[in-house]
Amino acid sequence: MPRQAPILAVGADGCPDGWVAVACENGRFSAIAHLPDIASLVATFPQAEAFGIDIPLSFPTDSAVRPTDREARRRLSSSAASLFPVPPRIVLEAATYADANALSKSEFGRGISRQSYALRSKILEAVGFIEATGENRLYEVHPELSFRLLARNFGHEVTASKKTWTGAIERLQLLEAAALAPPLEASPPLGRAAIDDVLDAAVAAWTAHRITTSSAETIAPPAEGDEPRTGAILA
Repeated sequence: MPRQAPILAVGADGCPDGWVAVACENGRFSAIAHLPDIASLVATFPQAEAFGIDIPLSFPTDSAVRPTDREARRRLSSSAASLFPVPPRIVLEAATYADANALSKSEFGRGISRQSYALRSKILEAVGFIEATGENRLYEVHPELSFRLLARNFGHEVTASKKTWTGAIERLQLLEAAALAPPLEASPPLGRAAIDDVLDAAVAAWTAHRITTSSAETIAPPAEGDEPRTGAILA
C-alpha cells in the first residue's frame, strides 16, 4: 500500500540563544523556527522521523578523539578546522575551560581548544536529553560534510568559507537547487541565529531526510560501545 503521509525531517543548529530549525516534507522546505532548547525542538515537530543535529551526540570511549571525528577531519581536508572534536565527557563536564584543558592534558596527553569547550552547554544539553528521554530520532550531522555531498550531486564543489559572503551565497544556491532554501520573505523571528546557522540547519534537514530514506552516509563506524545512532557523524 503506498505511503500517504509526507516524510517530515528536521535539521537544527545551535545559536547563542537556543536552536534554529529547518523542517522539510519529502525533502522540500516546509518550515523554519527558533527554539530555546532541544526539548522544545522535538515538541514542535512531533511527527518528525529524524532530527539532524549539528552537535556531537557521543563522547570518545577509549581515547581523546572519536574515530568519526578523525575521519571527518580527513575528509574535510583544508576545511578541517570547521570541525571541533568532542573531548571525553569527564573533560567537558569540568566547570571551566582552564580546568578542562588541564584535565585533558593530564589524563589524555593533549589539551582541548576553546572552541571545543565552547560547545559544552549544547553538547551536554543534547546528550542529556537523549539520556533522560530515550529519544531515538536525534542524529549527529556535520553541515560542511553535508554541503560537500549536496554540491557533488549537482556537479559542483564548495570552495569558499561559509563565513564569507561568497560562501554563504554558494550554499544558499545549493539549498535553492535542492528545494530546501528558507524563503527570505515572511521569515519568523530567529533570535540571534546567524546566516550560517540557518544554512547549516537547512542542510542538516537534507541529511535528516536522507536518514529517513536510508541514503545518508556514515562517516566512519561508531567506536566500540557507542550506539550506531549517536556514535557517528552522518552526511
